Amino acid sequence: MERQQDYPQDTKTNQRAEGDRDQASGQHSRLVLSPVLFDQQGNPRDKILYDAVQEFANREFGNPINFAGPGQAWAVAKLSEEGDGYEVIGVSRLTMRADCHLFHIKLGEEEIIREDARRARDMLTGRMTGYLQDTAGPGMEVMVHVEESQERFWKGYLRMIGAKPAQRWLVKI
Repeated sequence: MERQQDYPQDTKTNQRAEGDRDQASGQHSRLVLSPVLFDQQGNPRDKILYDAVQEFANREFGNPINFAGPGQAWAVAKLSEEGDGYEVIGVSRLTMRADCHLFHIKLGEEEIIREDARRARDMLTGRMTGYLQDTAGPGMEVMVHVEESQERFWKGYLRMIGAKPAQRWLVKI
């Protein structure tokens, strides 16, 4: 079965990948980098690749990959000798997340000032939540940066809204 290709190819990457050789066996390894694409109804455009990706995910992670929501996934696979199937050896998925990197409220010692700070926090988070629901839809994940020196003021609130710690690395591209 011929695989449908309706996307631009990075020929240098594919040539380099196809040119790699397995040193141990001396056999040529035909690697392809392919996006995992879906039509407007959410059906995979390349069902054979999609199924191979899900088999890979079940083997490696114990469950299938959920492709729901905005994002893009890619798979690196070996083509079968007959050219009718894939053996996936790697997969990645990129999802855009909102990043709240600035959120600061002046705290005070007096109870009235602390109450104003709580109200300001609730007003700002309510407005940002509404904005994200209007523009991206409900259920979007948001990255929130909390300075270590300020964590003690935020732990109760973050616990109340169901926030979970998320370790990330910052990479400039």
